[in-house]
Amino acid sequence: WQDSQQVLRVGDVDTGEERFAAPFRTREHFAVVASSPDGNRLLAAEGDTVSIWAVGAELLQSTLAAATSACLAPQIRRQNLGESETEAHQTFEACERQHGRR
Repeated sequence: WQDSQQVLRVGDVDTGEERFAAPFRTREHFAVVASSPDGNRLLAAEGDTVSIWAVGAELLQSTLAAATSACLAPQIRRQNLGESETEAHQTFEACERQHGRR
């Protein structure tokens, strides 16, 4: 995490690639940062605020699908879900068709 920017950043230990970043509203230090055993959820606590995020690709996709009709753009799919360029474009187009936008 970076206190001066108030952003929690999580990276891949093997590659150093950033996998998740989330801004925080307060200037307090994190009291707890933990991940679920399967790596699909991230918990951070600061002050009186506890946040839990879906950070695993499958969980993120299912959470988004349940909450919105927004489709992740190909660039976001490649960067955050690790999809190939072809797969990201195909999945984006399929999502757009599913919601009647293509």
